[in-house]
Amino acid sequence: MTMDLKRTLCTLLATCLLAGGLSLTAIAQETFLWEDGEPEVSLGVYFDAAGTDTLLEGQVPDSLTAYVMIWNGGARNEGGMRAIEYRVELPDGLKLIRDVVPDYSNLSMGTVTEGFTQAITNMPGDGLLVDTLYLVKTGEVPYDAEFRVLANPASGNLRYVHQTGSGVSDVQMHLMVPQNATINPKLATQSWEPVRKRGDR
Repeated sequence: MTMDLKRTLCTLLATCLLAGGLSLTAIAQETFLWEDGEPEVSLGVYFDAAGTDTLLEGQVPDSLTAYVMIWNGGARNEGGMRAIEYRVELPDGLKLIRDVVPDYSNLSMGTVTEGFTQAITNMPGDGLLVDTLYLVKTGEVPYDAEFRVLANPASGNLRYVHQTGSGVSDVQMHLMVPQNATINPKLATQSWEPVRKRGDR
């Protein structure tokens, strides 16, 4: 990553943190997974607003709505979400016509498909909607097409900022694990019922 990209990232994340009243020291922290035996905080794409369906089968409709959500953000009482970084790679045959962030995401920079940084107004990160994607079908969608949750290319990280208390030392940054979504799998039938849900084994 070039120094210019690093400066750009720091500027974006600093702006988001300042918008939420947080200290810039969070930017300098090492970013890592928890690795404590509890489920890691995840960011995923889902086909329902409840955040349960990551796999759909059947004919792809002409229009489709997908939901980007955070899960397991309350497993350690780690406090509210304050900022996140990510991007979503869309499958061939689908085009994003617009996306809508919720009111509690009070500042966002970039685009969801190229690299997104969002500030969040101290929300619990378990079943937290961060973006709604409205898509249209533009061509044939291949089998096993995926919505892939990836790192923001500016930083190389898929991560979140959270705050466990009111002090500067209470601001922390951790990586998230991706939860991809699949549409039109190879075993597709004409049924439009999901065959896998979040948490299924």
